Amino acid sequence: MRLDDQETLQESTGTASKTSLDLKAIDFLIGQVLESRYRIDVEVGRGGMGVVYRGTDLTLSRPIAIKTILHRQSDEEGLNRFIREAKTLAQIEHPRLVPVYAVGQDEGYHYLVMKFLEGETLASRLKREGAQEPSFTRNVVQQVCEALDSLHSQNLIHRDIKPANLMISPTGSITVMDLGIVKHVGEENNSTSSVAIGTPRYMPPEAVDSRPLDPRADLYSLGIIAYQMLVGETPFNGPTPMSILYQQAHSLPPRVRERVTSTPKNLESAIDIALQKQPEYRFQSAHEMARAFDESTQFVAEGTWRLKFLLVAFIAGALGAFLIMGDVFEWGSQETNRSVASSLNGANQDSTTRDETPTKPVKASRKDTKESKRSSKERAQKRSKVSVKDTKEELKRESSRVKVLLRSQPRNAKIYLGGKYIGRTPHRLSKERGETKVYTLKLKGFKDHPLVVKDRNAKAQLKSVFGGF
Repeated sequence: MRLDDQETLQESTGTASKTSLDLKAIDFLIGQVLESRYRIDVEVGRGGMGVVYRGTDLTLSRPIAIKTILHRQSDEEGLNRFIREAKTLAQIEHPRLVPVYAVGQDEGYHYLVMKFLEGETLASRLKREGAQEPSFTRNVVQQVCEALDSLHSQNLIHRDIKPANLMISPTGSITVMDLGIVKHVGEENNSTSSVAIGTPRYMPPEAVDSRPLDPRADLYSLGIIAYQMLVGETPFNGPTPMSILYQQAHSLPPRVRERVTSTPKNLESAIDIALQKQPEYRFQSAHEMARAFDESTQFVAEGTWRLKFLLVAFIAGALGAFLIMGDVFEWGSQETNRSVASSLNGANQDSTTRDETPTKPVKASRKDTKESKRSSKERAQKRSKVSVKDTKEELKRESSRVKVLLRSQPRNAKIYLGGKYIGRTPHRLSKERGETKVYTLKLKGFKDHPLVVKDRNAKAQLKSVFGGF
């Protein structure tokens, strides 16, 4: 385990302040043994909150990491962070989180004894190599999501996901470190009011605006890391921490493919979702984000079909109303002709018995025809107004919903959402407009296929578990 890239920001009324910890006074002597068991061998990292040593557990003969903080000369918040990290790591066991072996105190020195992690931090690798391959980026994101899923399931937020806190083993395994500022969802900051804790380049917009945080804040930070791994730098940079924080809250990042054209489209789409300013438009869980970063995931981009649908529906409604009016007029005309004919026939019959002209009956019939025609027109106009009004209201009600058709090749694949069975392909369903959903398609003999859908129909090509078919 190492300490790298100490970028953690503590802003109070807009001014960065250093910890009161005196690092010179914290040094253990090389060879010193704590609790007659943990031997200090060599310093491997030093930062604003303490020092990390590599040591040896003399009882079990295994390498260990010893993270220290000096209680006497540290502020209360620093000690609280240290104790919080120990408690958090002790209550959660996951292969992607560094395990804690012991917590102790020696002459004012508080320390954690943890597993020593071989390898280097992602920060060191990015500094040495720059941009990374898409496959490695996907792998890192998915492994970190495993650790975050474990934290989030305990209602905990990391709050400082950054490359310096991700350790890469020689075999490529990722471990999430530094849980010193972890807190429960909904928990108030223990630090002074108006204090922002985190790392500016990876801080989510809601943290900048002092809005409540939830697990989606960690997913935003991980999205920044994915962007940095592909491009070689973070999307938001500036001369001061405050200038970076302003961009986090108010600026849109350049698209990944604008910077690196060879980036796969589905990888860019996944990062776009992770970096949404509003948490409700991001991935809603670490598990969902991990599946979205799978190489086989297909994204359906939001299009203009909704606008076209509304336009066509409105025109169809207006045309229907016009046709109704036409039918009414034709019906009124036919009724008029029948009325005139009936009147004329009656007049002719009367003229054989009485010496009267048909003038008066004909005039009366024409008057009735005009009145009938006028009333028919009024009824048609009223129906037209009602029809157009109903059409507008219906379109307004439906504008917030999207109907999506999920298909697959082969057909008849089972559709799941968060473990809940939805139906089989092809299957039409309804969802909120702009909402991202990650469905899982399952079919015997084929690999499970994640399908990320926004506002258009989606089709998946399933792959056989036996290779080609």
